[in-house]
Amino acid sequence: MKLRRFWWAALLAVGYLAFSAHYSRLAPSGSWANAIFGELAWSEGDPGGFYFASAHELAWGEAPLFVGHPGATLTPLLRGIQWAHHLVAGDGETSFTRFTVQHLPEGFLLSKLLMTVLHLLSFVALYALAKALLRDRRGAAVATLGYATSLPVLYYLSRISVEPIMVLCLVAGFWVTLRSEDLAREGRVGSSRLCAALAGVVAVSGAMTKLAFLGPLPFFLALHLLADGGCPGGERSIAWRVRWQAFAVFAVAGLVTLALFSQIVDWSQFVAAWRVVARKPVGGWTLSDLLPGLGASRIFLAAELGFALCAAAGWVHFVLRRPRDRRRALWLSAYGAYGLAFFVYRVVLEGSFLPFHYAFVAWAIGAIFFGYASVLLAQRLQIAPGWPAAAALALWLAILHGVGVFGVVDARRHDARAFEQRQAFFPLLAQVGPDDRLAVVSASPRPNPLSGELVRLHGFVFPTLFHARRSRLREEIDSIVTRIPPRSVPKDAPGARVPVLRSRVVVLRADEGEEPRGL
Repeated sequence: MKLRRFWWAALLAVGYLAFSAHYSRLAPSGSWANAIFGELAWSEGDPGGFYFASAHELAWGEAPLFVGHPGATLTPLLRGIQWAHHLVAGDGETSFTRFTVQHLPEGFLLSKLLMTVLHLLSFVALYALAKALLRDRRGAAVATLGYATSLPVLYYLSRISVEPIMVLCLVAGFWVTLRSEDLAREGRVGSSRLCAALAGVVAVSGAMTKLAFLGPLPFFLALHLLADGGCPGGERSIAWRVRWQAFAVFAVAGLVTLALFSQIVDWSQFVAAWRVVARKPVGGWTLSDLLPGLGASRIFLAAELGFALCAAAGWVHFVLRRPRDRRRALWLSAYGAYGLAFFVYRVVLEGSFLPFHYAFVAWAIGAIFFGYASVLLAQRLQIAPGWPAAAALALWLAILHGVGVFGVVDARRHDARAFEQRQAFFPLLAQVGPDDRLAVVSASPRPNPLSGELVRLHGFVFPTLFHARRSRLREEIDSIVTRIPPRSVPKDAPGARVPVLRSRVVVLRADEGEEPRGL
């Protein structure tokens, strides 16, 4: 049975990685507006391009290029991916920055695959938490699949963002906290303290990933360790001394983690940036703007309403019928309510369900009760275990999340068409030698560099209002690319037409001995 579960999990992981790899290869990087069923959504470069560029020049004790959310857990991982790519595929002579610039599509592809792996890890953590709360492998598996097939997860599966790390820290933090309490009840105080320390590391790491959502998590879990020492279902209570010891190691581990991450976060810069963002005015909208439908602003409700109702029904039944696990469910639900309130606030602010990435916290926790309700429904319908149950689950998820799946596929196809407009530029960039240049053939009188036009290719927009310095990657691209009039193009120069630039781009070889004339 365990082997069968392993192969099902492996099949799911391979399928998600294959989906991510396919569409990430078709549209790895650039700046364009995503679209769902023809309606524009978020920019492809937001926040992926910013995190990618910021990670490239990440340095201990220095302010990051991008303030992020603050994303202090994400940027080191992206930096590691870029460094490993340079180490494995570099020629030993090309600098780290030059290599990254010349292989931007590959760097973004690897980064997006990393995001998919992080999502898969969040699935594992969610399964563990659901199993601990529901005490049922089937319910935990259905909960994980329900979450894994939801619109937010599928849409962000191959986007560079902090959401998968946020969910991973959230559910892992709760699971380790519950594990610490279980070990304390068993009298294994040493192991309990170790889990409490790990909970502190995970909780603070979550807060340093996305402060708006997980900022309260360290305080919430610390309170959980102190206050929830009762006897659910007649189990052994936890002595106050043991609870305070768990709290102490949790706090120390959390403070050390905070001090370490603060070396790559400029808090004054972060607070100043988000004060400006928080002042965004509420736009005019009507209730009709929040009705389900197709398109970026309405698809969330069309794709997720059934899932949400099922999760709500499962929560009510669980709280009323499972007194042994009620306290833990309410602790978890309290944090889910905070996440849901934040999501509703953002929806009201936007006047649409477009910011559905704000639903991750509520959806991850709600998925547990969705799994519980789905198993109850299968029992009421007397669905036999094995293949009939698997087929029924597939049909159930298709009914609930089919619209979202088609919406994500449509969005990825739009991204692939958008990348086609700039695709020809990057093979030319990869051909450029140390002293060669790329030239945009244009009769335009605008001077060099082509910063505004090149940003549409790579998606780095630095400096901004909150950043005094330019991105090293952007500076490197600007140093490589120039503009020349048609009459200055060397004969037989290799090149290609790049539709997004509305121009032809050619490679200027340094050994040709001909200095191109700028405009």
